Amino acid sequence: MWVSFWAMVLALSLLTRGSQCAVYYFSSVEGNDQLTEPEVGPDKPWRTLSRASEAVARAQPGDEFLFCSGDTWYDEQLTITAKGTPKKPIVFSSYPCQSDNVEGERPIFDGSIPFDGDLKFSPWEVHEEVKVLDLSTFSRLPNNSIVSRIFINNKLYYSPRAPNYTNHDDATGDIGEYIGPFTIVPDERSQEVTVLRSAKLLDLQKADGYWKGSRAVIRNAVATWAIRDVVSHENDTLTVFPPLYSELESVYLYLEGKLSELDSPREAFFDPVSRKLYFFPMPYAAIEQISFVVDKHSSLVNIQPGSTNLLFHRIRINKGRRGFFQNSYLPSLSVSYSSSTVAANKIVIHDCVVENTEEGIVADRPNVDLWVDGNVVGWTIGDGIRLGGGGVNITIAPARGGWSTPAETYRSWVIRASRNRVHDTGYIAGWGWSSGTGIQAPQADDNVVYRTGFTAITGIPSQSYSFTNNTVFSFSLSNPGGSGLYGNGSFLNITHNLVVSGYGNGASFGASDPENRYLSGSYGILMDGPSTQGFLVYNNTVVNVRGIALDHSDAQNGTWKDNFVVNDIGDVFSLSFIDGNARNRVERNTIVTRTNMVVMKLMIQPRRATSSAEFGIADIKDQVSWDGGLVCALDQASFEPAPLAQVFRLTLMRGLSFLMDFPKWEGETGDPSKFCDKDQALSVQEKAETTLRLIANMNDYHELEDKKLDIYRLAARPFGDRKLIVANMNLLQTTKSPRATGRRSGAYNMFSASKGENPVRPRLLRAVLFAILLAGICLVLR
Repeated sequence: MWVSFWAMVLALSLLTRGSQCAVYYFSSVEGNDQLTEPEVGPDKPWRTLSRASEAVARAQPGDEFLFCSGDTWYDEQLTITAKGTPKKPIVFSSYPCQSDNVEGERPIFDGSIPFDGDLKFSPWEVHEEVKVLDLSTFSRLPNNSIVSRIFINNKLYYSPRAPNYTNHDDATGDIGEYIGPFTIVPDERSQEVTVLRSAKLLDLQKADGYWKGSRAVIRNAVATWAIRDVVSHENDTLTVFPPLYSELESVYLYLEGKLSELDSPREAFFDPVSRKLYFFPMPYAAIEQISFVVDKHSSLVNIQPGSTNLLFHRIRINKGRRGFFQNSYLPSLSVSYSSSTVAANKIVIHDCVVENTEEGIVADRPNVDLWVDGNVVGWTIGDGIRLGGGGVNITIAPARGGWSTPAETYRSWVIRASRNRVHDTGYIAGWGWSSGTGIQAPQADDNVVYRTGFTAITGIPSQSYSFTNNTVFSFSLSNPGGSGLYGNGSFLNITHNLVVSGYGNGASFGASDPENRYLSGSYGILMDGPSTQGFLVYNNTVVNVRGIALDHSDAQNGTWKDNFVVNDIGDVFSLSFIDGNARNRVERNTIVTRTNMVVMKLMIQPRRATSSAEFGIADIKDQVSWDGGLVCALDQASFEPAPLAQVFRLTLMRGLSFLMDFPKWEGETGDPSKFCDKDQALSVQEKAETTLRLIANMNDYHELEDKKLDIYRLAARPFGDRKLIVANMNLLQTTKSPRATGRRSGAYNMFSASKGENPVRPRLLRAVLFAILLAGICLVLR
């Protein structure tokens, strides 16, 4: 009999709980916190998350905390300090408390304060399209509340800004939305402020002092922003506090936070003195709900140090600073990090949804055994899933000239992010304290990550990690230089991934031509720096990345093997070495361009070369060994193979650079790759077009059914199981209507991290009957 994950957890709980275990029920609608603990049951639940937090502090292994599906808890936090055991985890999940519960519905922890019902709006005398809502009589908004986010109809509104967004539905950053460049001038009178000066500030035509009291949102580094208070404005000069520390010589910025700048759709401003909300509604949208997020809770679910063996299942989190936050910071340097009293351990977050938060699921410095599996995380201002610290135990046997494909790459996992869907991270340029990375984790398997502000998937710098079977597309939308997959560590396993459509937004760096918004570019797969060594990049598919599809940037002892790369909008494969690096290996890759982009780029600083004639095989063989492959440079008009196209480049870091055709490249580098013929050219183009077409179908990934998604992912991989794809393609036309509640059924041992088979999700009645059956068996055995 197939059983759902929820039924398995319930059955396990019934079999192992014993007489000391308890089940606590909560309903925000029907609950009553005045009930005593013995009175609490499915028909008499408690009400609030604060009552739940109190009960959790007394929880015993095997206890369960169940929240009514469909109920919403507003502006509350669930704080957890509890210890389960591997056989008796403490469970936080849902139960169907209403007869009209919709299948798949979850309890909702909403970090906002809602205002709905009969709301009375009046027009603003300054701008008739701006609406005003007087909240002075709304007691649910405490006095002196600091409102950090404003949602209208569940859509985040922006602070009034100058310059305006050119498209209020696209806040990733576009041409004309920034002022600059500003030069950074140290203030001789005070080290506590920074002076910024730009003649472009005069284009806004504001009187001296106008911008005082606003906020300057400054692009101060490649992937980060700084927010500074404007304390003085005179002519072309802004003085900001606190001082700005930037790695850039000049910066671009926008200004926000002045009510008088509210003149564009999707802008909103709350005046804490008059307690009035001003907003410019989206076109043709009736106002159904307004909600505020105030600076009150650091997260909606806060897992405290010392908590162990916890399972979170089928909970929905909406709005707030963070969704799940595992607080594992060391209280002092004198405390051992491995101490069980400090670090949270053995945590599973499964089949939850986190949306509209500043960050989704965050674990800073977690200690062993954290598994984030099968969740949906989206519309985050910062990172989607960030699991810092930890690492993986990885074994890759070294081979002559590089690293071989391991039979068993990983032995035991410490921190995992698997089967998650992460989308629309860092989607508002300049907001949030993080760059908008999709997933940061030592192990990332079978995830789908798309529309990210910066890098889609990255590990922990200087540690070992593994990325396998992930699908990544539309990344680096808000920042330049992001990657589909980013590697910077030792013993890295990057295999069987699909990476499509990298951007690299340079609008906030002064790009002026609308065609050049993404000229800064990105990286499909980047192995970065000399500290990156002992890596395997194997059997990945990378298609159309602005910038560089595959980039080996001074990394050491790595192998690039059996990758399929087609890039029409950027360089295909870039290899750079510092003379003296250890050996690297390039084997059997298929690399293709149908434009005049560079197919292969080799950058090296050899010991003796000063000209093309002296730049020879001896120097290159010190750094890389080749073992064949297929190279395909096609004429951009006829798509015919063009072996004489000047699309191969050798560059010496001391300034010499040589562009050449394939025969010259072959002679200079010793690369034994074969140049494609007509049939091979047609084959690789067909694979590339299939991948792009299926990725286009996946762009609304969160609205598609599980089976259809899996088939799309398989079909988009040129190296996928073609028989399985063909056998199931008919399901693309016969699947049922979309589900938006998230997915990921999957039988697995929660705390040993071993995968099992994938079951199908049964109806709730079957799950309950199965649990009752096992409970009866348990009673008979007693």
